[in-house]
Amino acid sequence: DYSLVVDIGMNIGWFTALAAASGLHVIAFEPSPSKVKHMAKSVELNGWGKRVRLLQGGISNHGEQLYVDDSKRWGQKAASREGGSGKTAVKSYRLDDVVNADAKVCVLKVDCRGCETEAFLSGSKLIASGLLQAVQLEYDHSTDAQQALEKLRELSPRPWQCIILPAGLSCTGSDLSDVESESQRDIWD
Repeated sequence: DYSLVVDIGMNIGWFTALAAASGLHVIAFEPSPSKVKHMAKSVELNGWGKRVRLLQGGISNHGEQLYVDDSKRWGQKAASREGGSGKTAVKSYRLDDVVNADAKVCVLKVDCRGCETEAFLSGSKLIASGLLQAVQLEYDHSTDAQQALEKLRELSPRPWQCIILPAGLSCTGSDLSDVESESQRDIWD
């Protein structure tokens, strides 16, 4: 029974909510305390408590201390190993320590702003099991994204194909030129 979704980089929880509302079990990782707090309320209000496990923290291959700048509500920075002024210390998790290698994962979503390769390394046993049905990887044609895809292919016994939308694709509703303020556009960029 492939009823488990793993959401690395939950952000505001859209993907987690979609999976939970569809009856799937979810393990979601998010370093931002404010985002986890808001999603926890959504889980409570929707009665998903038995299906959704929220883990406030980032992903790292060796479980080292991470830091996140949570000063912006919709922050666009990943957890990092660099502390400093305005940063909050957060726990880090190894995927293999949270998800059993024999778990039947229907979707592994990895969108953590540059930690994708490390996320795959931290889940090498899970990936090597061959039980993943699908991987949703944030892919932006960067060197980091290419390295993440290569690492996934290296660790997995299954061949993975990458389906990529063409650069410059314009979708209905994606034009934010009518948004009144620059700060609102920043949320989506």
